[in-house]
Amino acid sequence: MTLTCVDYKLFLEHYDVYDFEILDGVYFNARSGIFDAYINKYKKIKMESKGAIRQLAKLFLNNLYGKLAASSCSNYKIVVPYENRLRFQTVIANDKKPGYIPIGAAITSYARNFTIRAAQANFHGKDKPGFIYADTDSIHCDIDRQELAGLKIHPVDFCAWKIESHWDKAIYVRQKTYVEHITHEDGEPIAGRYEIKCAGMPKSCKALLCAMLDEDEEEAQKHPEHYEYLYKDGKLRKMDISDFKRGLVVPGKLQPKRIPGGIVLLDSTYELK
Repeated sequence: MTLTCVDYKLFLEHYDVYDFEILDGVYFNARSGIFDAYINKYKKIKMESKGAIRQLAKLFLNNLYGKLAASSCSNYKIVVPYENRLRFQTVIANDKKPGYIPIGAAITSYARNFTIRAAQANFHGKDKPGFIYADTDSIHCDIDRQELAGLKIHPVDFCAWKIESHWDKAIYVRQKTYVEHITHEDGEPIAGRYEIKCAGMPKSCKALLCAMLDEDEEEAQKHPEHYEYLYKDGKLRKMDISDFKRGLVVPGKLQPKRIPGGIVLLDSTYELK
């Protein structure tokens, strides 16, 4: 196992370590303020802008890490005709100039440290309210804002957390796969809607699941064949949030298939694994 110094410190705080030996390591000279001018420039733009300008500033900030952590891998694919069809063959190449990996590793380890410590500060036991789930740049808790510990709350400031929504019930299956019933957005109450996050699931499948959870007749009329697949009689029936689990099969996924002359999209299903 290889760890940065930030990850190593976090590791020792969270585990009872024994029979342990450091085999090897490297260190790098550090300096403060190398990227201050760059970060401050795009930080100001991001905090004071909206829409495309804000998104552009966000991309410039993210690319600071992305470029420095770039590898030398520059593989590409070439087209190879095969029995009236097209196949793609990977050509191995390593002629791209890499970035400075130590800086990329440091940036990601400090980001992990920030999220993990925020989560741990609000975890009070598996059967008690508090922290439930975390992603790259978000944490999900079932306690009021006033009860959150060690978190700076601000809508745009750096090193702060924005409260984007409140929910009253949710299911978290695995990483980047969960459903929440949203009751408030940006602090304002709403009628209530389901929001599904599921890596790899098409938007059409998510819309179908939300319609089933909300018993949305208007949405049901758009794709009656999908309800026929699910319920055989073609009638929309309310789906329970607990049905969102491994093994759930949802129709409405368009699967590309290569055929002589091009590609066709076939109606298929998405299975939650």
